[in-house]
Amino acid sequence: MMDKNTSFRSIFVLNDSGRVVETTRFGEAGANFADRPYFRAAMQNLEYISEVTFSPSRFPLLYIAEPVQRYNQVGGALV
Repeated sequence: MMDKNTSFRSIFVLNDSGRVVETTRFGEAGANFADRPYFRAAMQNLEYISEVTFSPSRFPLLYIAEPVQRYNQVGGALV
C-alpha cells in the first residue's frame, strides 16, 4: 500500500488549450484552466510559482507550473 502524500492536493497536466488531460484528483479531468496565470506563464515557456492563498475552507494553496515541451514547442503545462 502506498502512503498518501498530503503535501499536494493535486497534480495535473494541461494541454495547449488549458484543459486537464491527466490528474491525480477525481473529477478534475476535462476542466479548463486556460484563464489561470500559471497556464499563461507556462505557455510562454516560463516557470510559475504563485503566492500562497487560501481556499474558502482555509486550505493553503500554492501553484507551481512548468511548461511541457514536445519537439521544442510548448504543448501544455505540468501544475
